[in-house]
Amino acid sequence: MKKSTFCYLSLVFLFFSCSGTAHLPVPGEKNAVESNISVEYYSIASSYEELKNYKKAIDYYNLAKKNKKMRASSEYKIARCYALLKDWDNAQAGFEKILKKDPSNTNIKISLAYIMAMRGDLEASSQLYSALVSENLTDVSILKNYISVLCARGMFDEANVQLAVLKEKFPDDADISGIEKKLQELSAPKSEEKTDENSQSSVTTDSSES
Repeated sequence: MKKSTFCYLSLVFLFFSCSGTAHLPVPGEKNAVESNISVEYYSIASSYEELKNYKKAIDYYNLAKKNKKMRASSEYKIARCYALLKDWDNAQAGFEKILKKDPSNTNIKISLAYIMAMRGDLEASSQLYSALVSENLTDVSILKNYISVLCARGMFDEANVQLAVLKEKFPDDADISGIEKKLQELSAPKSEEKTDENSQSSVTTDSSES
């Protein structure tokens, strides 16, 4: 028997033997299985998120993100769940990581500005809101949040400037009167408040004496 014929028969025998006694790996099968498992983890995480069990959701999103194809969406969901838990430190770290990968993402910037404010980092929050206002001239919610942060920082002059912009660009916004009233209350000089309190107590005393 020729050597080439022998090799051919040997190969045929090998394949027939293997087909009956063992499982031959299918190309890409491992990746497909891992992908399916990651999809399942993501689905479980989403269910927990809908139930507002954010801690459990984070656990399963962390499992799902091991799949590179699901990493970006899982990392966003994890950061969002931390925000919903009011775990502002982890939420900020998560959104900052996402923003580094996608620096032009406006929605991530908006979330980050809000989280910074809730953490008490008002300076960084107001700086980010200021940039967002310039980049999103038609988004009234960004402008209103910017005014709120300016008030929290005690920057009432700038808050009034932005309130004027709000009135000019969005004159029919239902929150204008409330924002204006709150701003007036916060920016009222303390000396005037004390004077009012003293005059009220004086009136009370006079009326009791009579």
